[in-house]
Amino acid sequence: MDLLKSAKAAIDSNPNLSPWEKFEQKKMLNMQLKDPIDHKAENQCDSIDLGHECVRKLIRNTARNWQEEQQRLHDIHNDAELFKCRIHQQAEHAKRQRDEQ
Repeated sequence: MDLLKSAKAAIDSNPNLSPWEKFEQKKMLNMQLKDPIDHKAENQCDSIDLGHECVRKLIRNTARNWQEEQQRLHDIHNDAELFKCRIHQQAEHAKRQRDEQ
């Protein structure tokens, strides 16, 4: 999973890719995951990243001043990370339930 995160970080840091291209490349990486629960969770997290990146661009274009921009960017980043954390918690819970059966 650490290798997957490193590969996704490299994709995210590529300024030549659009948010959609990044999303598509990360989806291709997720296909390597054998566990369907992990696969679904990673796809959901990557969807959040796609939305986050699009909203960031919108905020940068519409904020009235630097301080407002920074506060909104901070808030949207925290929200995205919280959602991804919940997705991973739900995935772990689902795997525990599956393994107990």
